Amino acid sequence: MAKNLKLKIRKLIEKEWPTDSQNDPCDLVAKIYQKIRPKGKGSRNWNGYLLEALVVKFLRTRVMESCIFTNRKLALIDDTTYDILLCATSNDGQTQSPICLSVKTSLRERYKQAEREGLTAKQVHLGSFTALLTMDSKTTEKKGLKMRGLDMVVDCANVKHLRDFLVRILSLNPIPYSEIKAIGPLISQTKRQKNTEKLI
Repeated sequence: MAKNLKLKIRKLIEKEWPTDSQNDPCDLVAKIYQKIRPKGKGSRNWNGYLLEALVVKFLRTRVMESCIFTNRKLALIDDTTYDILLCATSNDGQTQSPICLSVKTSLRERYKQAEREGLTAKQVHLGSFTALLTMDSKTTEKKGLKMRGLDMVVDCANVKHLRDFLVRILSLNPIPYSEIKAIGPLISQTKRQKNTEKLI
């Protein structure tokens, strides 16, 4: 059920996302979210998947698709599945650390979960970059832009927030899965990847 819903949402986003480069991706996230999100009962899962898919689409405008992983675990952290993961690398390619992104449409108490996920990543993997992305502008403004365990809190309805976030992500030099050193590996594999390795 969830798989079909996610596929449907991705198709809707592709339909709404302009193909020309004149549109600012930082402006498109909120516009498309407001246009196609349902309201009322039963919309929570839809809106959550929608924002996550929009963040991935937004990242793909500047980051290779092979650098972006959704709903994966990190090595040595078996009890946490992160919404979006990337792998940062130093300029000399010697140091690698995770980029952990938590996506929450509404914060309320959910920000505590993002804080916990961020703190865990930082304790286990030194140098981790953690961020919370949300559409909850009021709560973001009220609580400020700093929370424990999080390097950034990004209001996806705020164009400046998204621009600053993208600049920060690009500065971390994300790399594709094939270049991630095996530490468990750092980012978990999919079943398809595991089956492919068995055939080699």
